Amino acid sequence: MFQHGRECYRRNANFVCYTFYKNILYVLTQYWFGFYSGFSGQPLYEPFIYQLYNIVFTGTPIVIYAVFDYQYPKQTFVESGNYHRYMIGLTNEFFTVKVFWGWMLYATLQSVCIYFFAFHFVEIASTYADQSGRAYDFWCAGQNVFFVCVFLVSFTLLKMHHQYNGWGEVWLALNAVAYFVVLLLESQFSMFP
Repeated sequence: MFQHGRECYRRNANFVCYTFYKNILYVLTQYWFGFYSGFSGQPLYEPFIYQLYNIVFTGTPIVIYAVFDYQYPKQTFVESGNYHRYMIGLTNEFFTVKVFWGWMLYATLQSVCIYFFAFHFVEIASTYADQSGRAYDFWCAGQNVFFVCVFLVSFTLLKMHHQYNGWGEVWLALNAVAYFVVLLLESQFSMFP
């Protein structure tokens, strides 16, 4: 019985920190773009795919994590002498002010790197046209930044897993495939850039 309370505390603490992390990462990347665009109101991401970030690409994987992940095998808690494992809730190891701001700093640093590497360096390289004469345009750069955001938050969630039982890994892979499926469907309609 104590094992479920311990795991519930750990997973909920990770859930809250990860939720703030993924949203801070996503929004700050657009904030850095605001400096580049002179705060003109120009969106970095295409508006339709922007709406799917929290629902499709990053919302469901954390739920799968919160349901299926265990830090230790269940048998570990039945064995005698493992009472120290129950102390994480009493000592508040996973949800302190320091842990929370650590996640926020991590998101901020990643957002700076994403913006400058995924947007600016690729945009600098876009001065060259391809064989058809087309250059890498603004919306492609925005989609590149969007994908890197989705990839990094998915990879961060994968690093948080303790039990690699297939559910979380498959769901994260499906989210990556869903991103490309959404892009394919989006390209079929003329109302999207």
